[in-house]
Amino acid sequence: MPSAVSKALLLNLEAFLADNGVRRSVGSFALNYTNPQGTWNQSAFSLNPGESRTITSPAGGVSATVLRVTSPVRAELTLDDVSNPSAEFSVNKSLVLDAPVQQMVLSNEGSTVSQVILFQC
Repeated sequence: MPSAVSKALLLNLEAFLADNGVRRSVGSFALNYTNPQGTWNQSAFSLNPGESRTITSPAGGVSATVLRVTSPVRAELTLDDVSNPSAEFSVNKSLVLDAPVQQMVLSNEGSTVSQVILFQC
């Protein structure tokens, strides 16, 4: 009998510090995220100046969100946390969040197009 399909977001992160052009590794992290529904979202899109886009998380919440942008955007998040239901961030390059996200609104308030890559699990 075949086993159930399992979906996960796997992150392999390395951290470096540079001093006068000399880079040294200071840490390495391997993180695995899944959610009870076994769903995930992967999308890539352009966000024009003045444009906003609403993204609803798959299956009513995710355990991890990774966002990469080419120019700054504002991210308004609705979280699954009753005591702290919302958060707002200015994302210059990337955002890694391991809190359950229900929905996010991304807004480009700059003057250049931002290329957005989003992973959620």
